[in-house]
Formats: sequence, structure tokens, C-alpha cells
Amino acid sequence: METVINTTNYNLTSPSCLKPYFNGLKVGFFDLETTGLNSLWDKIVLGGLLAFNEEGKGEMFQFFLDKPEKEELLLISLSEKLQELDALVTYNGASFDLPFLVKRMRKYNLKAPLFPFHLDLYRLIKSHSPHALAMANLKQKTVERYFGLSNLRKDEISGEESIKMYEEYLKTKSRSLKDLILLHNLDDLSQLSLLFQKEDIFNVHEGFFYSGFPINGRLYVEKMDLKRDNLTAKGTQFREPVNYYSFSDGENKIGGAFSRDSSLFEISVPLYNKDSTIFADLKGLGLNESKFINQEGFLILRDENKDNHEGANLLIKEILIKLQEDMR
Repeated sequence: METVINTTNYNLTSPSCLKPYFNGLKVGFFDLETTGLNSLWDKIVLGGLLAFNEEGKGEMFQFFLDKPEKEELLLISLSEKLQELDALVTYNGASFDLPFLVKRMRKYNLKAPLFPFHLDLYRLIKSHSPHALAMANLKQKTVERYFGLSNLRKDEISGEESIKMYEEYLKTKSRSLKDLILLHNLDDLSQLSLLFQKEDIFNVHEGFFYSGFPINGRLYVEKMDLKRDNLTAKGTQFREPVNYYSFSDGENKIGGAFSRDSSLFEISVPLYNKDSTIFADLKGLGLNESKFINQEGFLILRDENKDNHEGANLLIKEILIKLQEDMR
């Protein structure tokens, strides 16, 4: 296995709508190149990771399989690098890249670790973007063209061509072939980071309400549900899991269960309703009202059947941060 590190001047500036979710986090963009689509026998040729620190400065790490028998070493090196992140961004990674990586690790009896929060940009565009129907398809290169980014690409090969080039590389050890494979992966990742920074690529607060979002380097939400009398959130304790239980008494008391063994958590926030309005009592929950757009201490979460996804996400984030402080 060969590790290629590119220190080109990569910078990440989150648009204003993403800052409440990603500011101060280590964010990485991840993409695999494989010999095929079947994880039972196809191998990972290249694992690429464009990783940014808390200040938004990035480095490209590419783990290249120069010899097929070194795949296990590639898997270990790549998974260890992923653990350094707080959030991971892919394009269709929920269906392909991450499951493929996990199955290849199991092939070598390697235990797949907990991964950081995962944002699959493909799924968010597909389900929560006003632009989705305007595009011919949702392939990454098509989305890049739609948003005016395709001219920044240097590579001109497809994933299928990359597979054939790798087969030829194993026979010839051609440096030029390897460089083309690396460039294809590098451009996929750098372009993905630029798509992530587009302001209106998808409906951010709605998308995160349904797909989850990071809280900090220790917690991330995976599922939320807004009902008339409570707002629930389920997620993962990515780092430093603890055991903690809180029982709701129906009077602004937050119910919660955090498991160290499973690394999971679930909380339930009491809500109130009147006619078609659902709201939370910020003061009763012990939260700083100035952080919310509220009406005399009450946060409206649903009005006339319209949900306030931004408010719900922020409410859960502030409550989880407060709970973490209480656990210390």
C-alpha cells in the first residue's frame, strides 16, 4: 500500500446555513475506487480522504493499493484516518462507499469501528433540494455542471475507465496510469468539497431534521420525530460514551438514556400544544432564550401544520450540549 499526501491549498468555508452544524468540527470528504461493485470479491483500489481541521485547512490523503495482497493494510490505515474526523461527507456513500468498506473489513475479520457523523450529499439533494428535478440525473458530475463547477475538473475519465486502468497498472506498474487514477479520485473529492460549500444546494434545516446532524466531536443525531407533546432525538455517542438516565415527569423534564455499551442515546423533550400550534418552553427547559427566535420564551415548532425544522434542530443541539455539561 502506498500513501499519497497532497498539501495543495485546500480551504473549507461553510456557508452561513451550515455554520450552526459544522463550525469548529474536523470535516472530511471520502470516496472509494474499487475493482467492481461486489464487496465479496472486488477490492478497494484507492481510498481518498480530503480532511479539514477545525480552522478549515485541508490535506488530501490517498491510500493506493499498489499490490492486491496489501488490501488489509489499506483498510486499517483508512479506517484509522476516518476516526480522526468529527463529520464525514460523501456522494452516495451511504449506499456504496461505507457499506463496501465495512464488508471488506469483515472479509479480513477486522472489526469495523464507529464512524463519525455521515452526510450523504446525494441523498440530501435527492430528497431535500429544489434543484433535483431540474437536473437530467443526480450523478456527481451532472450536479457539478448544474452548479457551474465542471470547468474546475482536470481528469477526464470515468469510474469504469479507472477500473480498467488499474488492471493495466498491475501488469505494467505504469506511473502515468497510477497518476490518472489518483487524479480522478482527487478531483471527485475536491469537487465534492466545493458542492458542500454551495449556499442553496439543498434545504439544510429540513434535510438535517430528517437525516441527522453533528452536535460536536462526541455526539451526533441520526433521527428526530416531532409530535404534539414531545420532540424526540436518537443518535450516537461517537467518542467518550457514558451511561446516563433521566426520567421525564411531564413538567419540562427532559427524558434521556445514554448507553456506554451500545454508544447510543435517546432524549425526549416535553412540548405543549394549543389548536394547531406546538411549542417548547425555553425558560422551563433552562435554556438561553437569546439563542432562539422565540416569542416571550416560547419556541414555536409547528404552526398551521408548518414545521420549524431550524428551531427543532437548534433546540436538540442546545439540550444535548446542556446534558453533556450536567453529566460532568
